[in-house]
Amino acid sequence: MPFKNNMKSATVVKNGFSLDEDMIYALMQRIYGESDAFSSSFEEKFKNREAFSRYIRQLKLAKGAVFFVAVINGNPAGYIVIAPRHQKKLQHTSDLNMGVLLSATGGGVGNALLKKALKMAAEQQIIEIIYLMVREDNAKAIALYQRHGFETLAVLHRDLKIENQYFNGLLMRLILPLP
Repeated sequence: MPFKNNMKSATVVKNGFSLDEDMIYALMQRIYGESDAFSSSFEEKFKNREAFSRYIRQLKLAKGAVFFVAVINGNPAGYIVIAPRHQKKLQHTSDLNMGVLLSATGGGVGNALLKKALKMAAEQQIIEIIYLMVREDNAKAIALYQRHGFETLAVLHRDLKIENQYFNGLLMRLILPLP
């Protein structure tokens, strides 16, 4: 379902842990299928449906985890996950993963998700640093992250290879303000 050019559409950002897991699974599978920006396919990330359920259960138990889904007119349009790292010396850090349906890009969905997720992460006062990886040629995503305070730490040359074409990756970081 296309979302663009519908002035009556309002993005509602909901807690992903409270939503139907089958709906989230279908959303993420569709987003991964529409984009070559992810370093793995959905099937590589989640070998099967049970692996996805296990991921959601582990995420729900992780102290400081953040998970939101954007909904437009009752339809899921994007997601964001801030997943804390498990190693004891890295528990103050996390990894951000997000995606928006192609039909919903450019309408503020990514901004709404990022704004809500960063606010919650800061309020929880558990996560201090958020890392993410983005393709260097994804200018819109990079601009979004920079507007929210992310800085580029490193360029990973030839980080991603699709068929015979290489793409650079950017490692970005946000240090959340301390209370």
